[in-house]
Amino acid sequence: MKLLFSGPMVLLKGLVLEVFSQGRVISVAHRTMHEMAITQSMLSILREQMKEKGIRRLKKVMVRVGELTSVEPEVLGFCFDVCKKGTPFEQTVLDIERVKPVGRCAGCGEEFVLEYILDVCPVCSGVRVEKITGDELEIVAMEGE
Repeated sequence: MKLLFSGPMVLLKGLVLEVFSQGRVISVAHRTMHEMAITQSMLSILREQMKEKGIRRLKKVMVRVGELTSVEPEVLGFCFDVCKKGTPFEQTVLDIERVKPVGRCAGCGEEFVLEYILDVCPVCSGVRVEKITGDELEIVAMEGE
């Protein structure tokens, strides 16, 4: 995980808990708390960066979210919208780039999108595959004035 701006690095694991009663789901504690904590940390990092760089108003924030992070981009966007109300970020747009998991075969060097964590190389059927993308959770840019 890379973070291009200084500040605490955040990567939390989500939890889905379903409570069943007579074969039906009666309550679900889903990942919203996971993404909410990430959003709050992200806003804290952005505040620090705005102060450091003398930015008064943040127009746009670009983040990269790997598909292997257990972070749901739609939920992250929702949490950002909730957290920014009544703050200096109220007019800020969150731009989320999803990153597919890509692996590299140690045998032949082929790079390919991983369909499964334990995927084999589609060229040589090698099983020694290094994951090279997909676990990113990073702020990559911000636009402000």
